[in-house]
Amino acid sequence: MEMTLLVMAAGMGSRFGGLKQVEPMGEQQATLLEFSVFDAIRAGFTRAVFVIREEMEALFKTKITSKFGHKIKCEFAYQRMDDLPIFLKHLIERKKPWGTGHAVWCARSLVNTPFVAINADDYYGSEAYVKMATFFRENLSDSLSAIVAYPLENTLSDFGGVSRSICEMDDLNKLRSLEEYTSIRRLSSPTGEIIAEGRDNKRIHFSGKELSSLNFWGFSPSLFDLLGKEMELFLDKNQEVSSAEFYLPLAISSLIKQNKLTVNVLQSSQSWFGVTYPEDKPLVESLLNKLTSNGLYPKTLWS
Repeated sequence: MEMTLLVMAAGMGSRFGGLKQVEPMGEQQATLLEFSVFDAIRAGFTRAVFVIREEMEALFKTKITSKFGHKIKCEFAYQRMDDLPIFLKHLIERKKPWGTGHAVWCARSLVNTPFVAINADDYYGSEAYVKMATFFRENLSDSLSAIVAYPLENTLSDFGGVSRSICEMDDLNKLRSLEEYTSIRRLSSPTGEIIAEGRDNKRIHFSGKELSSLNFWGFSPSLFDLLGKEMELFLDKNQEVSSAEFYLPLAISSLIKQNKLTVNVLQSSQSWFGVTYPEDKPLVESLLNKLTSNGLYPKTLWS
């Protein structure tokens, strides 16, 4: 069965201070993106599509895809400001892309198989790819999708607040909605309490066991038409708001509420980690080195 890995890699990395997508990590001196591709190949994925800004292509080919292009078919989709489902008469100047929902939609002409959509700068663990590949092989319905979710307590940074979408599910582990919270952090108190900023700046408390989305999604190609229609509504309301972004989790929540999409929630028992802040890098490198010493990865990813 053909399966595609779609990697959202057009972000600016403002909090990290540079392009996290091409930052080498660990003793392999490989990017987190490379670990994702490695795990996807082992799970049976045969194509990889990287959503980037057009000016990043040469850098990606030199530093990233040249390493594993012989292992998996690689293609590039551009996240352009003017690639939109409707014409904007007065396209505003933007300093960053339109958001993750737009990033996925920009790959519509290259993806015609079931696909996983992920962030370039996150480590999801090999189990997530195996679970999603199994899901694809057992579920071929255009209306049925999936998400791999992680316990919130396993997704925090020691160096600042993070934004997370918390999964609300029914009794059959189908996703009901995603609620976005910002500035989620663990307090440096004896209890290690996890808090976030909710609506109206109200403090929200979490147990840490809540399942959170880190943008590991599984879809059929039929999603692109649905996303395009959702984006039309978004642009109609927000085309003149320079900071507005079309977020994938919000679009998926909207489609669920309209009964246009059903999303299975698959839980990973492995740890997620990523680089949000520069201070995260030493910890990420130590975790990757530990995984390598435990035999989960070879000391040289590509040969």
